[in-house]
Order: sequence, then C-alpha cells, then structure tokens
Amino acid sequence: MSSTFFGLELGLRALRSYQLAQDVTAHNIANASTPGYSRQRAVITATEPYPFPGVNRLIPAQVGSGVEVKTIERIRDEFINNALQGESQALKQWESTRDTLRQIEGILAEPGETGLNNILDQFWAGWQEVSKKPESLSLRENLKEQGIKLASSLNYYYQRLVALQLDNNERILPVLNDINSYANQIASLNKQISAVESVGDQANDLRDKRDLLVSKLAELVNLSTQEAKNGQINVYIGGRILVQEDKTLKIEVKSSTQNPQLYDVVWAADEFKVVVGAGELSALLSNRDTIIPYYLEQLNQLTKGLITEVNALHSQGYGLLDSAGAPYTGYNFFDDQILKTSNTNTSAPTFRATVIGTVQLPEGTTTNTTLNQLGVTEGDFTVNGVLFTLAAPDVAPAGITLGELLLQIAYDAKVEATYNSVSRRIVITKEKATSLDIGAQPADTSNFLSSAVSGLATAPVGQAGAHYSVTSSDAGARIEVSRWIVDDVNKIAASHTAGGVPGDGSNALSIAQLKQAKIMG
Repeated sequence: MSSTFFGLELGLRALRSYQLAQDVTAHNIANASTPGYSRQRAVITATEPYPFPGVNRLIPAQVGSGVEVKTIERIRDEFINNALQGESQALKQWESTRDTLRQIEGILAEPGETGLNNILDQFWAGWQEVSKKPESLSLRENLKEQGIKLASSLNYYYQRLVALQLDNNERILPVLNDINSYANQIASLNKQISAVESVGDQANDLRDKRDLLVSKLAELVNLSTQEAKNGQINVYIGGRILVQEDKTLKIEVKSSTQNPQLYDVVWAADEFKVVVGAGELSALLSNRDTIIPYYLEQLNQLTKGLITEVNALHSQGYGLLDSAGAPYTGYNFFDDQILKTSNTNTSAPTFRATVIGTVQLPEGTTTNTTLNQLGVTEGDFTVNGVLFTLAAPDVAPAGITLGELLLQIAYDAKVEATYNSVSRRIVITKEKATSLDIGAQPADTSNFLSSAVSGLATAPVGQAGAHYSVTSSDAGARIEVSRWIVDDVNKIAASHTAGGVPGDGSNALSIAQLKQAKIMG
C-alpha cells in the first residue's frame, strides 16, 4: 500500500513537468521573430511505474508514478530545410546575375536617345546628308562630329563594362570574408555543441545558430554537410573540407595568371582553385568571366567590323581637292592601328603594351616600402629608352620608397608604373606603343629591374628584338576618328570618281548603306 507522500510526489512531478512545458512554449513565443529559430517541444513521458511488493496485494499490478520531461526536441524538417537552402542559394545567384544585367542595360541605354542604336543612326544619317551635298563643309563637319561621338560612345560603353567587370571582381573579397567568418563561427559552435551534448543535454539553440550560419554560407557557395556522432558537422565545398569539427581551412584570392587585375579564388593552404558550384560567389565569377566579357566581345566585334567596312570604302574614295588641285584619297576614316599587332620592332604602332614582373616582391610590400628594404642597389637602369640613376641616398635606409620610384618612372618614361598588392608584382604599361623595352640589360648597374621586373609570361623581358603589344581585343576602348579627318574634313571621301564630278556623293552613299549590312564578323 502506498503512502500519502507517494501521491504528493506524483502530483509534484506533474506540476514540474507541465511547468517546464509551459516554459518551453514561452521560449517559442519569445523567439517567434528570431532568424533561424526552430520551434521546440517538451517531450513528456510516464516515469517508471511502482510495483507494490507483498503477498497480500489487492491486485497483481503496478502503480504509475507520474510524468517527467524526457527531452526538449527541435521541430525541424530536414527535407524542407534542405529544399529551402537550395532555393535560397539559387535566389542569391540569380539576384546577382539580374543586378549585373540591369547595370549592363543601363550602360547601353537601349532603347533611348543615348543608346548605341540611336548614335549609329545619327552617324549613318551624317553620311547620307554628305552624299546629297558632298561639297558642303558644314555637312562634312557634322559628319566628323558624329564620327567622334560614335567613337567616344563606344569608348564609354567599353570603359563602363570593364569598370562593371572590375566591380564584380572586387565584390568577391567581402563574400570571401563572409565565407571565412561563417566557417570560423560554425567551428566554434561545433565545439560548444559537442561539449553540451556530451553530458546528455540538448544544444537546441546552439544548433539553430549553427544551422542559420550554414544557410547563410549556402547562399554564398555550394556546399554539403555531414554530421558526426558527437554532434559536430563537417562542411565541404567542391569536395574539399572547409570546416572539420572545430577547425577550418581558409579561402583567399590571388592575382590571376591570365589577367593580373582579376582574382582567382583559391584555398590558402595550397592555392588550388576553389570549385564554387553555385551561390552568390558563383554569380560574381560568372558575371565577371562570362556575362560581361560576352558583351565586351560583342562591342569589340561591332567596333572592328565598323572600322574595317567603313575604312575599306573610305580609303578607295575621293575627297575634295588639295592645294595642288588633286583630290584627297587613300585615307581611313577611323584609325585602324588598333587592329594591328606584332611582337617585332617593325610593327605599326599598337595601342597598349604591358610588362608584368615575374619576381614576386616580399610579403607585406607596399608602395611605402623603401628600396633599401627591398634590397635594391644603387646604379643605373633603363625603362623604355630612359636612363634612371639610383644614388646611394636613394637606397639608404631612409631613402625613397617603391611608390616614389614608380611615380618617377611613370613621369620620365611616359608609362604607367604601378604595384599590384595582390600579386605583389610591378606592372608597367605604355599606351599607343610600338614597343615597350623594360627588361634588365647587361649595362645595368642597379639590380632594380632584375629583382623587381624580370619578365613576361609570353617572352623574357630584355630578349633582343622583343616588343610587347596587344591585339584588337579592346577595340571598343580604342576606336577613334583618324587624325587626318579630324584635322581636315576635305579628306572625307564622299566621291567614287577622281575627276571631281560635281555633286558625286556615291561613296558617301555606299558607306551610309552599311547601316543595312552585316558588319560584325
């Protein structure tokens, strides 16, 4: 027979259990707006029944001893959670792609008065008007201005697209910072969860925080997770581990070998490229490497076709008479040098030549680092035919900095001289260059070039006869009306005849009719 205290204990257990269940409900209500919070439920079960010993029991049975809260569980559907995580990842990716396409749309301004289609129409209309009255200097001046406007617009579109490409490139850095930050927080929570659950408690709120971080991480990059028996999870990106229990691997950027202005996303441990897969980071890389280059290439193809077709007709036509009474002929309307490229000193002028140092400067080097700290010695060296001399005070401990020397090189040698802090290499560029001679020479007495700028991926700097130029891959940025036309509109070739037939605007009409032709290669 049970005592009075048995009944009191049974009631106390019930009160305690349902008080705890009520507290769990209150916790749910309080966190209704907490991001990532999962509803919790008190699991109430019957306690062990009490058997009454003795031979004179009234009935052969056990008496229940009440209830207890066995555990507090999270109400979370992993299938739905994984589906939401995948959709959130896709949403982030397509939002980034959409934003970039909207920006491209804004740059090209189509349809609109400042759009390329309208500017091309005005250019072709200028030729049409000259064909009607080829002797009119005012119409020729208008055509020249329309040509300059078209070239400037193509330059502008190209520059804005390149700026957008670089913007997407720079946006990679904060995304990587977030990825590394989330990874560190997940590793920290792994450790806390393992400690809590190893003694039999439930780390529900800590798991919510960790799952929220995993969801945020999944918006940035494609990942997979695997939970261990101790409650810790491993996070994988592209088959490689990012978080292993309470340890992490770092992701960083390095300067691309193909384009030093752009970043490659790599594992810090071995500099292998990260397989991104999907998410915002994937979108940024796709925007930078696929979408924007597609529009740049379309712009370049249009520009090259425009230059080629207009010049082909214009150079065969005839302008007004020169001072000797002969008609001008053989002139291009657009400067065609951007379509030429060569690696020999016999080439026509090109538009951009670049040398990238193959020697990586010490880690921590900035433009404020002194030449003394870099181990540069006094003496002479030559850049692009200009002799530079470093005196003993220049390379002393309190001497000039790398940035100061680069400014001097840029000013005296008429080049761009910069330091890329990501690749830790010096980059020297010359616009409209026939050649760019930078390599260390036997006559150099300073080691600056041999220690800082010693080569290109395509050819050794300083190799005899090596001159560096680019192809017409940036035609959109370089197109301009020929200087001959800018200086003298009489050279605009409106006529097909050398005899100066009055009113002959047939060549101008042929050029105007290119509006209906396919001029993109």
